[in-house]
Amino acid sequence: ERMQIDLAQEIPVPSEPPSPAQRRELEEGGESPTKRPATSSRGTVALDMQDLERLLAQHADRILQAQHAHLEARLGSLEEVLAARVGGTETRLDTVETKVESLEAKIEELTKELREKPVRGQFGRGVEDRRLTLIFGGWPRDSRRGDILAGLDKALQGLQIKHLLDNEAFCTGPRRSSALAVFEHRQGESDYQTKRRLHQVVQCIADNEVKLPGGRKLFATYAKTREEREIASHAAWLKRTILHVAPRKIDLLDLEYATGGGWIGQSFVASAKVPVPPGLHPEDMLFDEDKDNRPWIWVSGIAKELGLPAATIRAIFPLISWNIGGASVTDLPQTVADAVGNLQQDALLSFQELSRDEPGWHTAQHGQWTLLQHRQFDVWRGTGIAFRPDRWRVMRRKGTERGLWLRLRHVQGLEIWAGTAHFTPGCTQAQHAKEVGEHLTGLPPTAIPTFLTCDINAEVGWGFDDEGICRATGNNGKTQEFLGQCLQRGLRPVPPPPEDFRTPTSRPRQANRRGKQIDGILCNAGSPGPLRIFQGSCSAIGTDHELVATTITLHTTRAGTRFSTQPRVWTGGIADVGELTQGRLTELAKKHTAPRRGVAYVDPPEVKHAFRRAKHEGVPRLWTQARALRKKARSLWEQERLERATKGDWAEVRRLKPTKHVGWDIEFAEANQDQDPHAVVHEHLQGIYSTGQVLPPASP
Repeated sequence: ERMQIDLAQEIPVPSEPPSPAQRRELEEGGESPTKRPATSSRGTVALDMQDLERLLAQHADRILQAQHAHLEARLGSLEEVLAARVGGTETRLDTVETKVESLEAKIEELTKELREKPVRGQFGRGVEDRRLTLIFGGWPRDSRRGDILAGLDKALQGLQIKHLLDNEAFCTGPRRSSALAVFEHRQGESDYQTKRRLHQVVQCIADNEVKLPGGRKLFATYAKTREEREIASHAAWLKRTILHVAPRKIDLLDLEYATGGGWIGQSFVASAKVPVPPGLHPEDMLFDEDKDNRPWIWVSGIAKELGLPAATIRAIFPLISWNIGGASVTDLPQTVADAVGNLQQDALLSFQELSRDEPGWHTAQHGQWTLLQHRQFDVWRGTGIAFRPDRWRVMRRKGTERGLWLRLRHVQGLEIWAGTAHFTPGCTQAQHAKEVGEHLTGLPPTAIPTFLTCDINAEVGWGFDDEGICRATGNNGKTQEFLGQCLQRGLRPVPPPPEDFRTPTSRPRQANRRGKQIDGILCNAGSPGPLRIFQGSCSAIGTDHELVATTITLHTTRAGTRFSTQPRVWTGGIADVGELTQGRLTELAKKHTAPRRGVAYVDPPEVKHAFRRAKHEGVPRLWTQARALRKKARSLWEQERLERATKGDWAEVRRLKPTKHVGWDIEFAEANQDQDPHAVVHEHLQGIYSTGQVLPPASP
């Protein structure tokens, strides 16, 4: 039989001694409050595993119930939120379905109309409408639509050609300078007969004289696409140039606006579509690299037919202006080339808000380009002009509070004044006028061609006067005062093409602000081309201004020849020399030598592709990636150059040495601006080496 012995009953459980209060209660016959509820009939507490399991089970049930209630409350609130969002989504989907159904119905209706009537009498519905559209012009700019249409209707009825039109003429806005009329194919009429009606209207208006308000004649012409207008503008540019250079020989010029071609006498001198005739030397040609079709002119042919020296027309150089907003750029000419494409050697690059440097004049080298910059002590950022020393030389320099002026001499002998300025943004009209006056006062009185590029920081508008000449207008007091002071010095702003009259040159970084056209180029001589605004160029370096540029054409009676002295390398190929004369030696040098290849950094193909893509798409992120690729490629090139120098390549060692005495020629020219440089050098050397002692004659 199994026995059970309870030893707990025999061994007392040790406990702490009672406190004084508990002892008083025991003496009075009471029990300890701490032991009173825990005592049983036997004075001990017995616990087993079942009691503990029940206690834990009850505790677990309470926890689960609390968690269940909490989850139900949270799930309920989540279901309410989801139900609200799903309901809103369903509502929007219903709206979208309704709009899609409406669009489908409209598309079906339009498709049905196009099938029934392929050619509609509305301007801008395609090439067919543009081909059968006439433009009537001659009214002053911003004329009222009612006046234009009423005058045109009266003129057509007076010429008895109103019946040739198929639709009423219309204007594309409330204030315009022209009207349009769309023709349609009549019943049983061929395409030739429809075009003949258009030609009859154009011919009738051209053969008669209809005077309009403002003194101009009514004219009619065919509507053209933008590409056709660009091609025709090339021929118009050639005509303006001939009028400026040789106005008495304008009768020798024949133009074909459809191809942009031009003939002077027996020479084909320009075209925008026809390739260059074979046999013409590339150095005698001038191409517009900014356009895809690369229109060209034959400079020597124009000079020959007009009886002028070639230098009269070949004094052509790009003038570029850019506010870089203090961006840190190591190679400014390369950055400009990334934005505009091909950068000509004769170009002048003017910059505003260059990265902060010490006050005064500074000269910096950017590859083959020299940057001459200036900053006053109390101005935050300076300005500068970059040029190639082998094409331009500085004769004088003048610094002003807001910019600088340089007198430059071209290798052909032409001299100009080139200036740049950046006027304070957000200042009062009085302060702005004072800064403009001080900068123009810094330009000495002169009769040579003068050009000014500046960030005006005041909006400029454009319009046509009664004579049809495009002129700058002031939308505020600052602009009017600026234009007035510049006009006193003979400086006139270069206008952009009509489609860029409202194109902004400033690009505020704030999303809710719109830019304005506040940058410009002014000149007092020559035949400048239209001011081109390179939209998207601000993303190239992260500035808030677009790059603007124009092409200056000047004629001069002074001309010089610049001979090439760059090193050449032997290419081989001579089998028999025979008689060696000066002419034969020159011929052999041209045929069997070539210019030595440069060792400067050149972008690898992947970097060039990255910049072409960034320029095409105009996304800032792509510009940043392209600059990072160039930085990486240039670092690798510099590392390889250092390795060649450390291995004993003394040519690389000489190239790595810093250039000394940079800019001495500028200071020399400024200090001796009224004297002949050759005479000054001769007197300087004579003063050094002359001792005053006379040597006795040598004995026989």
